Amino acid sequence: VVEGIQRVLEIYVGGGGESNGCGDMVVVEGVTYWVFRCLAMLVYEYDDDEDGDSCDEVEEYNVSSRVNDLRHSEASFIRDMNAMYRYTDAFFNTTVANSVLVALETIPMNAITMEWGLKFLAHLPLEECEQDERDALMEVCTRAVEKGMPKTFPTLTNLSCAILCNIAATREPSAKGTISWANHFFSIAINQLISNANGDSRVRKLMICTLSHVMAFGNLTLGFSDSKKVIKLCIGIMEDEKQCAFETENCCCILYCVFVNAPIAIRHTEVPSKASDLLQKAMIQHSERIRLMAIALDALTEVSLLNDCDHTNTIDFVMTVISDLSPTISQSEIMIEKTLAFLSKICKSKHHATCFELRGGLVLVHSSLKSESLVVQQRAIDVMYKIATLSDGRVFPLNTLEQLGNSAQSNFKEDRSMAAKSLYIIVASVDTRKPDFP
Repeated sequence: VVEGIQRVLEIYVGGGGESNGCGDMVVVEGVTYWVFRCLAMLVYEYDDDEDGDSCDEVEEYNVSSRVNDLRHSEASFIRDMNAMYRYTDAFFNTTVANSVLVALETIPMNAITMEWGLKFLAHLPLEECEQDERDALMEVCTRAVEKGMPKTFPTLTNLSCAILCNIAATREPSAKGTISWANHFFSIAINQLISNANGDSRVRKLMICTLSHVMAFGNLTLGFSDSKKVIKLCIGIMEDEKQCAFETENCCCILYCVFVNAPIAIRHTEVPSKASDLLQKAMIQHSERIRLMAIALDALTEVSLLNDCDHTNTIDFVMTVISDLSPTISQSEIMIEKTLAFLSKICKSKHHATCFELRGGLVLVHSSLKSESLVVQQRAIDVMYKIATLSDGRVFPLNTLEQLGNSAQSNFKEDRSMAAKSLYIIVASVDTRKPDFP
């Protein structure tokens, strides 16, 4: 079947439909439609009571494991994946995929024909495609998205956005042209998020996912205007009552990436305070999701550094939230590390040191010094050093100081910075006037 389709593509589609005497573009488009539909049927399972051309009625399929809301029922998904595995080798052993790309690039066609072509290409593993093939597919999908037909042809828009999301996720951060690639996807994602503010929620999920990947791995440097635009988009999504954990997590990631390199002028706007409130709300609402909690805490750390207000309430909030988490999450290495990093950066006054102690900070650093992770131990020493410099002789418990000495002697002999901090903490904490001073 695949070989037969390949011959048809060579005859009718080769050279944009003008080769081999097939210059009638009406015939070429008709043949292209049935070729695309035939290819899609080989890898695509769906339930359809009509003839399959209604873009509203064709059931969505799973394009990416990252987009959990775009999936079949379990049975349909298994059939779909089995078909994909069965035919992928056959497609890659010929030039079918490349011919379909050429057709999409060169032959004028309507939205329905383009949709069937993308249904086929969406199943091919992008990580196995050459970079020029991914670039060609990116251009095709960009053209489809920019046509702006989400209401008339929602499936075409969803497919294009999903494929673009996958291309962004499979792009190597160090690849040639990374900056131009990131700018391209940044523009697409921003434009779609603005134009679909009250539209298809699936497009919003896909584009917020695309934007978070580009912000995290695209090495973008945003100016004041773009930074403010991105922050306001994330705030709008996080304020929406219909937003889901997937969108919130991606928004937290985007906010972290923006605030960590934010222009100084951003601190004089209302957005840091608003973002801080929404990040705290997200941590309360999604306290069972460890990855979301960790990303939100990272973002809250960076936005707090931009805020000139007193951070006692923020420290109190974080320590309270962490103490209320289930042991599985609160004692996880990633959450301990993020909490200690937050404290070491935000604590800047005696009030902060007092809040730290009252909210269980001493217990936190003591248990962290026993961690098998050297990173967690380092974070604990950083926090203790900060508290020691702020508290005018505040005494850490003797058992904590003993644990600190053991940790420094065992793990940080070659690290002069950690050794110096450890010595300072001990000297600042002990009280030689006490009769039980060892």
